[in-house]
Amino acid sequence: MTHNRDIPSEKVLFDAANALRGSVESAEYKHLALGLVFLKYVSDGFAARHKQLDRLTRDPDSAWFTEDAAEREEILEDRDEYRSENVFWGAA
Repeated sequence: MTHNRDIPSEKVLFDAANALRGSVESAEYKHLALGLVFLKYVSDGFAARHKQLDRLTRDPDSAWFTEDAAEREEILEDRDEYRSENVFWGAA
């Protein structure tokens, strides 16, 4: 796909979304698109908190620091560490 710098990004995004929509009715498509946007939002939030916890558990100056890989993994998988920062944690 080539991008023309003269075409506004909104048009490019709309055309891509329209092509993905296919035969789904417009009224129904908005629910699909909003669901995907929400999923992306919670996924990004989880990834950011995971990265932060990983960094903190590796930083010797942090109260979270640990050299024990099993303990680090336990912290990274503790749902309360995510919920305490209002990060969505879905059921497994």
